[in-house]
Amino acid sequence: QEEPQQEMEEQPRIRKAAYQVEAEVERRRQADCAHAELEEQMHVRKTADDAARELAQQAEAERRRQEEKETARMEEEQRLRQAAEHEEAAAKCFVREEHDFAETAERDRFRNVAEENAAEKSALQSEAERRRQAEREHAE
Repeated sequence: QEEPQQEMEEQPRIRKAAYQVEAEVERRRQADCAHAELEEQMHVRKTADDAARELAQQAEAERRRQEEKETARMEEEQRLRQAAEHEEAAAKCFVREEHDFAETAERDRFRNVAEENAAEKSALQSEAERRRQAEREHAE
């Protein structure tokens, strides 16, 4: 009789132990689920971080491309501006040289006319002097 009595006395302890085992199994299952969920969240976060990093790199590369395009545009504008300034200076120089050439040509023409007039005057004076001399000689 003691065995059934002993079994009766141990049953609450056995039930308690079984309940504790079931509770521990459930706690571990929930812990495993929580761990798996955490790993999934970490994977999602890493994937999002990787995507964000990739987008940031693409944005930086695009910013650099735009900056290079802007720099190239500004350099081209500067080159065109300098070329236009050079052409304008060359045109002014050409106009100045043409004006100087025209002035020099006009001075040369006036000088030639003056020299021709002086030569003609000298020839006329020589002719007049020769005639006066001839008249004097004829009068004597």
